[in-house]
Amino acid sequence: MDRQYGAALLLTIWVILLLSVLAGSALLVARSEALRGRQAQVRAEAIAAADGALRLAIHELSSPDAAARSVETRPMRLTIGAFEVEVTFQRERGKVDLNHASPLLIAELMRQLGHDGAPELARAIEAKRARPRTPGTRVFDSALDMTELGRLDAKTAACAAAFTTIYTTAKEPELAHADPVVIAAVEAIRGTPSARIPEPGSPLAGQMFKVMASARVSVDETLAREVVARITGNPNKAFLIYTWRTADEIKENKCR
Repeated sequence: MDRQYGAALLLTIWVILLLSVLAGSALLVARSEALRGRQAQVRAEAIAAADGALRLAIHELSSPDAAARSVETRPMRLTIGAFEVEVTFQRERGKVDLNHASPLLIAELMRQLGHDGAPELARAIEAKRARPRTPGTRVFDSALDMTELGRLDAKTAACAAAFTTIYTTAKEPELAHADPVVIAAVEAIRGTPSARIPEPGSPLAGQMFKVMASARVSVDETLAREVVARITGNPNKAFLIYTWRTADEIKENKCR
């Protein structure tokens, strides 16, 4: 009897231990799922805050006195819900238009970003533009399209997204609003330093902007949203939005 009782007691103890381990595992899984759910909720709220900040910023740009206050020259900081959001502005006219700038300028910009073989790239761009295409279509929809020419690596093309555009139809960027990399490319083609006169108070109607909103999720993480919009000057439709980009799309198009 004592031996049977001892065996039963040992079995009971093992069952209790097993149930304890299972209960602990279930609790850990539940806590992990709850944490992931909370993180997903916070990220969704941060994205919504960034989207709201973008809309507020674009409305600010389209207001009649925006040019006088030089809204586009300084970051806008907003508190939306529980999130601190910073909004920055960049004129598209300060970038190189992939479909209208000279192939030499585009190739020189890529050289400034570290690409070798600029002359071959310029010739490939010129040949691509010369091919027949459907009216109303673009030669390039982004810098990444140039990798199809076989003359440009994907890393440099992704980096170039910050300095190129497809919206301005300009043969040269406005250097007053250009990044130093773009300015260096223009000056290398011209052979002389270029005039860079700022335009304080210039009218914003007809201008296109890249507007980026970054919402701080934690000390180590921010979530960004980005939009390209044109200020129309029309009170009935103050702006037109061309593209929205998510945080992942923005990250893919940064210099690494």
